[in-house]
Amino acid sequence: MVISNAINIMKSIFLQGILFLALFAPAFSLIGIDTAPPVTFQTTFTCLKAAGYEFANIRAFSLEGADLDLLTIRDAAIYATRAGLRSELFLRPCRGKSAKLQIDAIVLAIDEQYYQRLWLYL
Repeated sequence: MVISNAINIMKSIFLQGILFLALFAPAFSLIGIDTAPPVTFQTTFTCLKAAGYEFANIRAFSLEGADLDLLTIRDAAIYATRAGLRSELFLRPCRGKSAKLQIDAIVLAIDEQYYQRLWLYL
């Protein structure tokens, strides 16, 4: 009986804590842009930052198998970083090509200082 009451009290405290967090903890969300094809103008990223955008997802390869210009993608990552946006790359590997080779091409063409993450969509 004593153990049962203690468990009920702990459940009550836990649920009250969750309710408190849900009501009073600030909600966090980020606004970003998904660029496909990539945006290649510094002024565009600067305007996006001024409008409240916080990150840019830049497509590095496409599922359709079209090889994208990695220099243009690199420039987009550089411009986004210079504008103060968090820059992330994403890759949808083409089924007809080695995913490893596609990732290696991105890593070789784009310096890691210009992106925080490389997302792999399967």
